[in-house]
Amino acid sequence: MGDDKSEALRAWAAARWPRVDWTGAEVRQGAFHQVVLSRGAPIMRGAVGNGHPARSAREAAIARVVAGLGLTTAVPSVLDGPLGDEHMTAILISRVPGVHGADRDWNTDLAVEYQRLLDQLTGVDTSRLEVLPEVRSWCGGQRWPEIVQEVTVPLPRRLRALADRLVAAVLDVEADQPGALVHGDFGPHNVLWDDGRAVSLIDFDHACVADRAIDVAPLIGVYGAAAVAEMVDEPLLTRAMHHRATLSLQVACGAHLIGEGELRDFALSNYVSRAAAGLLHDPAGATPGG
Repeated sequence: MGDDKSEALRAWAAARWPRVDWTGAEVRQGAFHQVVLSRGAPIMRGAVGNGHPARSAREAAIARVVAGLGLTTAVPSVLDGPLGDEHMTAILISRVPGVHGADRDWNTDLAVEYQRLLDQLTGVDTSRLEVLPEVRSWCGGQRWPEIVQEVTVPLPRRLRALADRLVAAVLDVEADQPGALVHGDFGPHNVLWDDGRAVSLIDFDHACVADRAIDVAPLIGVYGAAAVAEMVDEPLLTRAMHHRATLSLQVACGAHLIGEGELRDFALSNYVSRAAAGLLHDPAGATPGG
């Protein structure tokens, strides 16, 4: 990110939270957010794009629910907000311990840590989670199949038909599953580590009560189904592979909804290239039940 834009974001944060020292704060640009990390504790997460006020309010509400669950793994708390203007709406959140470890190779110890995190989420009493949004709200919710059809219009007919089948498969495999708390964007990029132990879980923006295979799917994308099979049983792995096949379509829909055409097209190109290579369900080419 350019120095001018970074400085503008620091100034934006300082105008709303002047008691925080934003001097020299690190600025990161995510797919759906602008993030400013102060040198002290607080972090600003700003939602951008169409509907950013409502989206930031939804994400703040989710974060407050999750912070009140008493998970043994640290999660951020909302300190203030949402606050914003016509361009962005942001919340101020607490900093949690640990550092990113997205480059960690798969091994038994890593699998144990991921399983521990997933078990914590699955073990939450879902009666406490009635206020969470429906599954895949960020990319359309119940309208997700329709939005997939909208964003795939430029693609060849066979790829549009394939997308419809992939979506239908996800809806089918998750239909009879008991609802559990799912993070919704689980994976190395949202886990913080300290001395080989996962100590914090961040960015619960997509959290909901749904099929827990949703949280296994991104692990397949990073480590492959063969590795993840060491951690989960075959039915769960099979469902997760179906979910993984639609992840690029979900991102395309989410980007479409907020008016981020460049991100939408990038996600669609990922879908097209994975489909051509036979890598939608698994980066090594495995298929559910195959």
